[in-house]
Amino acid sequence: GLSIAAAPTTRECLGADGQYSDPTNCAAYYSCEGGVGRRVACDPPNFYHPERGECSGKPENCKPGAVVYVPKKEGTDARAVLKNGEAAEQNKPKVVCYVTSWSFTANQEVNLFQNISTNVFALMSCMLSPVWIQKGCKLRNSDAWADLNNNLYERITSLEDVQVLLSVGGWTDSSGDKYSRLVSDGSARRRFVLGAVAFLRKHRFNGLHLDWNYPVCWQSDCKRGPSTDKANFAKLLQ
Repeated sequence: GLSIAAAPTTRECLGADGQYSDPTNCAAYYSCEGGVGRRVACDPPNFYHPERGECSGKPENCKPGAVVYVPKKEGTDARAVLKNGEAAEQNKPKVVCYVTSWSFTANQEVNLFQNISTNVFALMSCMLSPVWIQKGCKLRNSDAWADLNNNLYERITSLEDVQVLLSVGGWTDSSGDKYSRLVSDGSARRRFVLGAVAFLRKHRFNGLHLDWNYPVCWQSDCKRGPSTDKANFAKLLQ
């Protein structure tokens, strides 16, 4: 028979390991492993089948409002029992959405993040202003009013099932030799990496997008930068 359970979250499972149907969406379920839950969407046009524990059901198998628990199968990973769910989700093309904080103005708030479908965007490159490098090789907001005062960081990183990257650099910040000096100095590279990791953790970002335009060719002028920019930039990435 079917076992009705409490609804888990994407961060914590309230019950035993296994799968839990999503009470609000018949085409999704929660996969729980080691007490940690993760929401998984079935590959269209499939629905989650609560009796089989896989994405092979039809709409009539749905039980709206109920959370059905499917125990983890012995000797198998709960994630491996899917036919068209999680495995297909991992193989889907990644869609990158580039978001700019200047879309948020003092005169009109655009519902940028409320209108983002997490079923579409598997990876989002989030450029919120962008972030620039200041003295001491630390990151700073170029528009704290938008990013912090209006909670744009928090609003976009709170989206579920989306990897959000923070961009550093941009066209304006790439005008001088700042990035060239940064990548050419081993101690400066280390300070930058340590500061960037702390910044990303503080604001709950998933990674960093280095938007230096460009090594050697500063703002597309390839006569401005030294040829050593390429090798030094690679050292920073390492």
